[in-house]
Amino acid sequence: MIGDFNEIIGNHEKKGGKSRSESSFLPFRCMIENCGMIEVPAHGNLFSWVGRRSCGVMGRKVRRVIKSRLDRAMANEEWHTIFSHTNVEYLKLWGSDHRPLLASIQDSPQRFFKPFIFDKR
Repeated sequence: MIGDFNEIIGNHEKKGGKSRSESSFLPFRCMIENCGMIEVPAHGNLFSWVGRRSCGVMGRKVRRVIKSRLDRAMANEEWHTIFSHTNVEYLKLWGSDHRPLLASIQDSPQRFFKPFIFDKR
């Protein structure tokens, strides 16, 4: 599964805004566990969503930036076994408030072959 889950598993996946109670993350964590899902290794800026919220601070209206990891890639253990060399890259924000995810799905490590060159010394 890859895409926007519109939820986070903990406050460590959020920057800005108010912290949430730990109990608010339990339904999403339970869904992940009950479905036997495991995160696919990822790199890049994992804060996949950026939003701006207005709030009043000392009588002034201030726009705060909030970043969260709402988008992710997960798979079950069998899938991870078959496609063990898969990874996900979080791309740059472009035209949306969500970062696109690029999954490279491979069942074996990439091999780079050097062309054979005969050295006549």
